[in-house]
Amino acid sequence: MDVSPLSNDIDTLFVGEEAVSTILADESDYASRATWFRVLDRVIVSVLILTFFSNFAVIVADVFTRTFFRFSLSWETDFTTSALTVMAFLGGARAYATGDQVAIKTFVDRSPKKIRQSVRALADWFTIVAAVGIGLTALQAAWSDSGQLSPYLHIPLSSYSYTLAAAMVLVLVFAIARLTRFNVRALVQSGSVVFVLTFITVLLFFVVHVTLTAGVVLAVMLASLIVMIIVGVPVAFTFTLSAALYLVVGHAAPVSAVELNLEQGISSFVLVAVPLFILAGLMLAAGLSHRVAAMGREAVGTLRGGLLQGTVVSMFLFSGMTGVKIADIAAVGSAVAPVLKEEGYDPADSAAVMSAGAALGETIPPSTVLLVVASITALTPESLFVGGIIPAAVAAFMLMIAVYFRVKIRGPKRTFKGSIRALVQGFPALLLPVGLFLALATGIATPTEVSALAVLYALILTVVVYRTVNFRGLMNIVGSAATLTGMVLFLVAGATAFTWTLVLANVPTAVASFMTGLGSKWWLILLTVLIMPVFGSVLEGLPAILIFAPILVPVAGTLGMSPLQYAILLVMTLGIGAFAPPFGVGFYAACKVCGANVEQAMKRCWPYFGMLLVAALIVGLVPWFTLVLPNLFHVS
Repeated sequence: MDVSPLSNDIDTLFVGEEAVSTILADESDYASRATWFRVLDRVIVSVLILTFFSNFAVIVADVFTRTFFRFSLSWETDFTTSALTVMAFLGGARAYATGDQVAIKTFVDRSPKKIRQSVRALADWFTIVAAVGIGLTALQAAWSDSGQLSPYLHIPLSSYSYTLAAAMVLVLVFAIARLTRFNVRALVQSGSVVFVLTFITVLLFFVVHVTLTAGVVLAVMLASLIVMIIVGVPVAFTFTLSAALYLVVGHAAPVSAVELNLEQGISSFVLVAVPLFILAGLMLAAGLSHRVAAMGREAVGTLRGGLLQGTVVSMFLFSGMTGVKIADIAAVGSAVAPVLKEEGYDPADSAAVMSAGAALGETIPPSTVLLVVASITALTPESLFVGGIIPAAVAAFMLMIAVYFRVKIRGPKRTFKGSIRALVQGFPALLLPVGLFLALATGIATPTEVSALAVLYALILTVVVYRTVNFRGLMNIVGSAATLTGMVLFLVAGATAFTWTLVLANVPTAVASFMTGLGSKWWLILLTVLIMPVFGSVLEGLPAILIFAPILVPVAGTLGMSPLQYAILLVMTLGIGAFAPPFGVGFYAACKVCGANVEQAMKRCWPYFGMLLVAALIVGLVPWFTLVLPNLFHVS
C-alpha cells in the first residue's frame, strides 16, 4: 500500500538536533519533474502557506481578544470557513499531485505484470472523470450562489464553489500529466474501459432513463466503490464518484447535491483545529522525537526487552502527534532503530513492536482521527480526547506484557544522572499532550484554542529554544502540513457525500435494525473487535472511520452502550488494522525504518497485534476505562 511519498523517503529521513526533517517530500523530490510542474507547485504551496498563516493569526487574535478583552471576533467564522475551503480543496489537489491522497495500491502492485500499467492508468482515468464531474457541478453551484454573501466579511458564497472548481482543474491537469507515464497500449486499454462505462451510464440513465430497484442501485454503488478502491483510485474521489453514481442510477436527487455535500463536509468548526494540530506535531517531530525516545528508554529500559519496552512508551507518548501514520513511525523509528540494532535486537521484532505500538496514538490527543470523529458524530472532541487516554494505556500495557515474555534481552543499566537528563530533555515534548489533556478536561480552553497554543508552543521550542528548525525548514513543514490538511479535509468532504447517499439508501436504519435484532450490545462489541481491524487494514484507518462512525456510533447508543465508549473502541480496532499486515501501511513503514525483512516481521507481529485485540476487547467490555476520566472531570 502506498499512501504517501514519505514511503519513498524514509531512508533519508533524519530527525535530530542539528537537522530538520520536513517529514514529507520537499522540492528536491520534484527536480525530475517538468519545469511547469515545479512552477505550478510553488504557486500552490505559496497560496497554502499564506492561507495557513492567515488562518493561524486570526485564531490566535480571537483567543487573545476573548481572553483579555472579553469579546470575540464575530467575523472569525467567515474567515476560517474560507481558509478551510482553500486548504481542503487546493491542498487536496496538491496532495493528489504529490501522491499524498490516500489510495489503496496493494491490489494493483500485486496484479499481473502484463496488465499492471493499464490498471494503474485506470485510476487516473477515473480521477479525470471525477474531476470533470465535480468541477462542472461546482461551476453550476457558483452561478446559482451568485450575489449571496457571508454575514460578516461579505465574502461571496460562490467563491467556495469556484475554489472547488479551480482545484478540480488542477487535479485534471495533474491526472493528465500522470497518464503520460504510461505506454500507449496501457492508455488505450484503460481509457477505453472508462469511456465505455461512462457512455453506458449516460445512455441508460440520462437518455433512456432506466429505472432500477433500490436494492440494485445500492449494489451498483457499493460495487463501484469496491472496484475503484481495488484499482487504486484515491479514496476521496472514490467516495465522490460512488455517491454521484448512486444519484444518477437511482434518480434519488440532483447530482449537484454531491458538490453541496463536499462543501458542507468541511464546514464543521471542529475541523478548524486539524491543520494546527498537524503543524504542531510536524514541528515537534522535527526536533524532539529523539528526546521523547530517550525518555521512554530511561523509563522502562531495564525491564526484559528493555529497549523495545521503551519503544512502546515512546510510541505511546509520540504516536499520533503528527496526524500521519508513516511520519509518526519515521520520527520515533529514526531515533530508536539504530540503538535497537546496536544492542542486538532482531530487526523483525523491532519492526513488529514499532508497528503495533504506533496504533496506540489513534486515541491519544491530539489525534486527527478523534477530531474527525467529533465532526461526523454528536460527540465532542473534549470527551474523545479525555476518554481515549486510558484505553490507549491499556493497549500499551498489554503490548509491554507481550514484549516481556517474547524478548529475552535486557536493556542497559541506567544511572540516576542519565535518567534525570533524559527526563529533562524529553519533558518539554511531553507537555503538549499533557497540557492539551488538562486544558480540555478542565474546560479552560476549546480544541481550537488549544491547537493554536500548541503551534505557538512548538514554534518556541523548535525555533527559539532548541533551534532545530530554521526559516526554510519552517516553510517546508508548513507546506507539508497544508498538504496533509488538504488530504484529510478532502477525504472528509468526499466521505460526507458518500455517507449522505447511504442515508438516502436507508443503510443506517437497516444496520440499526440488524444490530437491534441481535438483542445485545455484546454482539456489537464482539463483531467490532473481530471485523473492524480487517476494514481498517484494507481501507486504512481514516476512510473506514468516515464510513462506519456515523452509522455505528448511534447504533451503540440504542443498544445501551455509551456512544463515547463505542467510538473509542471503533477507533482502536480500525487503528489496529491500519498498522497490521498484510495491508496496513504502518507495518511496511516500520519494516523499512528498522531494516527488517517483511516476511520475518510479519511472522513476529501477530502476538503483538493479538494483545492489542485483547486490549480492545477489554475496553469494549469494561466501560470504566473509557468513561472514568470524562466523568471525573465532568466532560460532556
